[in-house]
Amino acid sequence: MTIPSVVAGALIDPTVFGNAVVDAINSLLPGAANKSPAVKVKASAVQSVTTGTLTALVWDQEDFDTDSFHSTSSNTSRLTVPTGLGGLYAVSFATYCAPAAAGCASAWVAKNGATNTPRFGVVQVASDSANGVGFSGTDHLVLAAGDYVELVAFQNSGSSKNFNLTSPYIGFFSMVRLGAS
Repeated sequence: MTIPSVVAGALIDPTVFGNAVVDAINSLLPGAANKSPAVKVKASAVQSVTTGTLTALVWDQEDFDTDSFHSTSSNTSRLTVPTGLGGLYAVSFATYCAPAAAGCASAWVAKNGATNTPRFGVVQVASDSANGVGFSGTDHLVLAAGDYVELVAFQNSGSSKNFNLTSPYIGFFSMVRLGAS
C-alpha cells in the first residue's frame, strides 16, 4: 500500500484509510477543533410539562449545528444523525424543573421515539419545594444515519411544572460524533 502525501490544511481521505483511522487523524490536525460533527440546541422559553406525562422537550435555537442534525421548524425535539454520519456519539443534556412540594421529576435521552424504554442517561430525583431540581447527563450511543434522539422529561407533582431550557448551563441538548462504531 502506498501512503499518499497530505497537503497542509487538507483532511485525510476515508476511502484510503477507513473511517475510524480518518476520524482519529483528522481530530489531531491543526484547525480541526470544529471538524467533529456536532450539534448543541437550546430554547428561547421554558417548557411546561404536565404532571404524569412523558414530554419530549422542544428546542428552537442552535448554539451550533455542523451538519444539519436539527431543524428549528419541524421535529424540533429531535437531533437526527445525517446521512453518512452514523457512528458512536456522546449525547449530553442539562435542564431544571421548577420547585414542587411533592412527587419526583426526571429527564433522559430517548432513541427513535421510544420515550419510555430504554432510557439513556436517566436522572430522577425527589422534588424540592424551595429550589427545584436540576438534571444533567451524558451517554454514549451507537447511532445509524436517520436515528434520532430526544430529551424526555417527566414529573408527577400534581400540577404542570416548567422545565428551564433557556440557560446555557442548565438548558441544553447536544451530541458529538466520537468516531465510527
